[in-house]
This record gives sequence, C-alpha cells and structure tokens, in this order.
Amino acid sequence: MTGHRLCGTLVEDTIDASIDKKAVAMVIQGCCLFKAEDETPHYGLTKKDWNILCSAANPFKRLSPSSYNYAVNAVTNFRASSLTKNGFSVTVAINDPPIIYASKRKGVFASLLDSLNPNK
Repeated sequence: MTGHRLCGTLVEDTIDASIDKKAVAMVIQGCCLFKAEDETPHYGLTKKDWNILCSAANPFKRLSPSSYNYAVNAVTNFRASSLTKNGFSVTVAINDPPIIYASKRKGVFASLLDSLNPNK
C-alpha cells in the first residue's frame, strides 16, 4: 500500500482506500491511534477533538483508564459508522484494541464470529 503510513492513520487510510476501491470485506484491528495525533482529522472531527482522542488512546500512557476506553471506543464507533454508511455490515469484537469485521457479502465472517462468541 504505497503512500500509506505504517502507523497512526493506517486504519483510516485503509478504510478510505477500501471504500474507494470497492472492497467487499476487511478485518481491522486498529492500534497506534496515538501516532495519528497532529495528522489530518477524520470523521468530521475538529483538529482539537481528533488530537484529544488520539492522545487519550495512547496505551503506553493510560493516564486514565476511562479516558483511554472512551477514546478507543469512540474511534471504533466512528470507523464502524463510516463503513456502515458505505454499505458494509459491521461487527465489532471486544478486544484491546477492538477488532472490526466488515463485509458487503452476507455471512463472510459468520463462522469466525460464532467461534469468537463465548456464549455459544
């Protein structure tokens, strides 16, 4: 993926490229969001709000577990919403960081997601 950063906004760049290239499925586990601080904001956020979320999502600082969890969950929700708006069915697996399964084809991840469900 020439032209994409290895960290920081890699997930956002991948989502954008996948939407543009009409991908049918993807699995995303976003890490290193804190490295996207001072990068171009995404999801309609202001530069200030983007930087606050990125900074709070630093797993090495975790100044406050609640702010870390809020930031990671907020960005995961923004990512999932962006994919949903572009025709993907999205499932988020609870993990640290969360894993997003997105597909435009029904049942692509069904057996995998069933195996991850601890209630089955």
